[in-house]
Amino acid sequence: MQSANRSIPSLLISLILFLSAALVFAVAISMAFTAFLPLISGNEIQAQGTIYGFGFGFEALLLFVATYLCFQKYSEHALADLQIQIRLKGWHILSLLFGASLVLLLGYLVAENKNINWLILPVLTIPAVALPIGLIFGFGAHRLQLGPRWRVWGIFGLGMTLGPLILFMLEIFVLIFFIILFAVYLISQPGLSNEIVTLTNQISLAQDDPQALINLILPYALKPASIIAVLSFIALIVPFTEELVKPIGVWVFASKLESPAQGFALGALSGAAYSLIETIGSSGQTAGWATLLITRIGTTLLHITSTALMGWGIALAWKKHQYLKLFAIYLFSSALHGMWNASAILYSYSLLAKELDPSSPLSSLTPFTFAFSIALAVILLIILILGNKSLNQTNANDPIENTGSVSP
Repeated sequence: MQSANRSIPSLLISLILFLSAALVFAVAISMAFTAFLPLISGNEIQAQGTIYGFGFGFEALLLFVATYLCFQKYSEHALADLQIQIRLKGWHILSLLFGASLVLLLGYLVAENKNINWLILPVLTIPAVALPIGLIFGFGAHRLQLGPRWRVWGIFGLGMTLGPLILFMLEIFVLIFFIILFAVYLISQPGLSNEIVTLTNQISLAQDDPQALINLILPYALKPASIIAVLSFIALIVPFTEELVKPIGVWVFASKLESPAQGFALGALSGAAYSLIETIGSSGQTAGWATLLITRIGTTLLHITSTALMGWGIALAWKKHQYLKLFAIYLFSSALHGMWNASAILYSYSLLAKELDPSSPLSSLTPFTFAFSIALAVILLIILILGNKSLNQTNANDPIENTGSVSP
């Protein structure tokens, strides 16, 4: 006999994930259809469209699976409360490393071949994205109890849908706010306003000449004020916003977390979900396909580690009322994220300066920013592995009280 007291949260999450899955699947079909349209006029198929079509299709599949497993809780299926735990063994690590290396190598070899890249790259992109994410997530969640299956998939699904949507809206709002502030500043500076008007007119006249447009705009990009503005947004506002929202699923189920260790593992899962969306969304280029996805591994490591820390902090706040620790962890995670973004931005600026103004101090930053990013990636991996090891030891020596409840 079924109980009348069904899990409403599982139903609501199922609805969110199903609508998201349907939308993403529609986008995937649209992208794939558009990619094949050039065949009608006898032109080549563009690999970008097929990559995005296949990638979004994969995202939709994951969301449909998450919908089904969450709905199992509402329908009171016995397996919905199956406890999930990840155990990463040596052969798992070697297999994931070998698999990721192989698909990246194959992708590198075919990326520039327009005759087959539209067919091969979409298939290779999925494992090239998913295998490194799975490996890094495994380092963070190894042997830690994730909780009931429906909730694990619900948190993963929310990390793919609700988190990115909220972040997009917040960052657009902040960007509009800064544009308004800049407009107000321009009004108070007639000389600068006139310069902007002149530049706008020059751009309109040169719109059919890409090189002329680049020559007009890029010098302004290297001005200190422009660099400071970009760094302020990308390395300050974006990290503090993202680290608050990325663990959206952990926030939703904060009161149901069984331990800080579980918060850490579910935070890592939320970071993996966000990284999956972000990486597939930037994987459509064929030029430098392998290089792009290799560099994205570092960003994946950042997202999983920083969000794991946030999940740990959220659990500490709810289980032990250590709110100041949560705030300190939030500042630390945001600082890690900010340093990563700042290094990436300065690296890009240094390459730009080498082309436009080799005498600029920025042009000498390339090796330093690259080395800093590598060092920071190593530090992030160490934090993730040691954090997991420490929490496993804590669970063994001083287990947190478990309520025994798996209801929402």
